[in-house]
Amino acid sequence: MGIAERLRLLRGKETRESLARKLNIHPQTLYRYESGERDMPLEVIIAFCNHYDISAEWLIFGRGDNGANDIGSPSVNSSETENLHSLKARIEQLERELFESQKETIKAYRLATAHMQPESDNIQKPEAQSAVHVPAEQAYSERT
Repeated sequence: MGIAERLRLLRGKETRESLARKLNIHPQTLYRYESGERDMPLEVIIAFCNHYDISAEWLIFGRGDNGANDIGSPSVNSSETENLHSLKARIEQLERELFESQKETIKAYRLATAHMQPESDNIQKPEAQSAVHVPAEQAYSERT
């Protein structure tokens, strides 16, 4: 049994809309978690664990204190919650570092190419032709 099946098992007869509202997610997103089309972010895993009073290890891996016959027993303990929060913090730190690295790469690229002009800037633009004013009566008579 995978995480998608465990999610459906947990929801039971409760409507998807009702559970989604309680977890503050869109019902279509919940459907995608339950069908395995989308991975759950850490915040949603924690919300499920807190809502159903289950361990994260059982929800994610199917092992630990909560089995299919034992839903609703021990809750997510503080150690698991701390581990999940530290994992989330580390992921966020890595994302910030990656973003900074990308910013540095873009800055280096801009510096390296700052002296270059695109070819379109080297093309001479034709000089604007001055408009000749023709009185309206003359323009009309020339057209007819």
